[in-house]
Amino acid sequence: VTHRSPEAAQRTMDWVDDKEMRRYFSEFHLVGGTNGDARNKGEVCKELGVGYLIDDGTHNALDACDYDVRALLVTRPWNQRFNARTEYVTRILGLHEAVEVILKHRS
Repeated sequence: VTHRSPEAAQRTMDWVDDKEMRRYFSEFHLVGGTNGDARNKGEVCKELGVGYLIDDGTHNALDACDYDVRALLVTRPWNQRFNARTEYVTRILGLHEAVEVILKHRS
C-alpha cells in the first residue's frame, strides 16, 4: 500500500524490480487523492487483510495501529524522536530487517 501518483508508482515498481523484491509482494495498492482512492493506508491494509505496513511516516504507523495493523517504521531523520509506546509499531533500519521481523512473528 503506497501513496504515489500514477507516474511515481511506476518508478516505485521499477525500484522494487531492480532490488529483486517483488517476491515479497503479491499486490500493490495506490492510495491518495491523485488516483481517486482517498482512504488512508491503515484502512486499506485492514480491508485487504494486510498484517504489516512498512512505512517511514509516523502518521501512517499510528493510522495502521488504529486499524489493528502492525507497523514497521523505517528509521529516517524525520522520525527519530517518535516513540509510539505500543507493541504495534516496531522500528526497523530497512526492508531486509522487515523480512526478519515478519518471519520472526510468524514462527
